[in-house]
Amino acid sequence: MKVFLLYDEDGPDRRSAGSALAAWAEKGGHEFGSACAEGLGPCLGCFGCWLKTPGRCVVSRDGWEALIKSFVRADLVVLAGEIPYGSFAPTIKAALDRWLPTLLPYFRRFRGEMHHVPRYEKRPRILSVALGEALAAEEETHLELMRSFCDNAASPRQKRFFRFRGDGAALEAWLEEEAAS
Repeated sequence: MKVFLLYDEDGPDRRSAGSALAAWAEKGGHEFGSACAEGLGPCLGCFGCWLKTPGRCVVSRDGWEALIKSFVRADLVVLAGEIPYGSFAPTIKAALDRWLPTLLPYFRRFRGEMHHVPRYEKRPRILSVALGEALAAEEETHLELMRSFCDNAASPRQKRFFRFRGDGAALEAWLEEEAAS
């Protein structure tokens, strides 16, 4: 399995979570890669990825091309960052908005809602690891937001919320639980 970690900014807790995730991947014989989302520009909303350069973002000067290839090739993508007000960290949100080239401009009904058709047959499992502190209501909001993003990305839904507090064993146990579901 190919595992890819995208984190919001550099810091000791991100490095610790990354090390725990890398250790889990190594134990399982999985290929592991990671990148920081800092410096990614926002989606322009130009739909060039659908009309001008199908499947490719027209904004290519910020390193997104390499990241999207890692996303598409991965079997498991783990997003790690703060969850301000239950949302994604701004850098992670920018990366998720730039996910649009992996979808087609056509719609389908999925779980009773309208969602874009995936461009590629292979879709990674996407999970979110929260870092920092948040209220219980923010944790609930984040889990629902993550499940909605999984629906939009045609990825299996995350089962339960996880906050990394420096315990690598807890992260590994949660990853095993999520990967098995």
